[in-house]
Amino acid sequence: MADRKLSSSEVFNQAVKPFIDHKNAYQDYKGTTTKGDIPRTEAQEKIEAGQKWQKKYMWDVPTAIPSAVWNLAFKDTGWEAGKENWLLQSKADKQQRKDELDNMRLWRKKRDDVRDMVLDIAEAGSRKYKETGKEEHLDTVTQGITDLLNSANLKYEDFVTVDPETFAMRDGAMLFSNQPNPYPLIEGYAMGGMGYYGTIKGEKLMNEKFLKGFGKRFAKGKGNFWSRVAGAVIGGASGVAAADYGYEGVLDIMNRAGQAKKWRDDPNIRAGLMDSMLAEIAPESWTFGGEGINRPDQKARVESALNAFKWDAMIGSMFFGARPAYYAVRKVLFQWACSRASLLG
Repeated sequence: MADRKLSSSEVFNQAVKPFIDHKNAYQDYKGTTTKGDIPRTEAQEKIEAGQKWQKKYMWDVPTAIPSAVWNLAFKDTGWEAGKENWLLQSKADKQQRKDELDNMRLWRKKRDDVRDMVLDIAEAGSRKYKETGKEEHLDTVTQGITDLLNSANLKYEDFVTVDPETFAMRDGAMLFSNQPNPYPLIEGYAMGGMGYYGTIKGEKLMNEKFLKGFGKRFAKGKGNFWSRVAGAVIGGASGVAAADYGYEGVLDIMNRAGQAKKWRDDPNIRAGLMDSMLAEIAPESWTFGGEGINRPDQKARVESALNAFKWDAMIGSMFFGARPAYYAVRKVLFQWACSRASLLG
């Protein structure tokens, strides 16, 4: 059976719909835009500002000297480190980044201008059709849309509406998940510090509480050494798990603070005493805005902490003593790269 031929009205509606959806896609966004001119929510705006500060002072500063040493040793290999480090960037690097952002902004302006032109001619064509009943006006608009796109070197794909599922693929903070991670660098520092502290305390506890009194002969044996190693590994993994769980608690407070500020300023809502105090104490930059972000339930938090424990215990057993370096790689570099992808937008 042959496919039914679409009417001029149906073809017109299909041609115009992507532009209408794109125009309305960001109407509810209360935030500003990125340097690449991408609309963002209030929470995204605050998180990106926090990430930028953390990168500048908590990542670029401590990595500047190692990166500079690396570049001196391997300057002829092409493997340059710190190209986005403000302490090491050359004028050429900064200009290149500025040019990239300008090109993205100009491309989006061109796209939005074409979209608005399409909607204008679509409205005029639709009005003519209603006045005359002649479908040729709709056909003219449909052909005009194709001509406009071709002249601007654009495609329908450039006007695809970014839904939460699609946006999540470029959202380094994972705000559209049930367990977002807006500040992976903070989490990495916490895990590295708590893991190191747990390692020391675990080894000390095993030595003082469980091995004390076993006699000098046993104390000099391999059993003593491996028991202390086990204590260090378990202690370190426990510290990492505690940091993972505690990090979510800190995010809870920041999230509640932003909501409390919104309730405080709304005359129709009576905020509680604790919320009022939190709204006054917490700086605006330490919140996620009035709408807040998704928060995980207790089951997800416990599972995440246990998973952190298992991973750290496994790696700690294989590479004893290298826990801080491991977390710098696994938690900070990987998740910070995702967040940077969002910022580069």
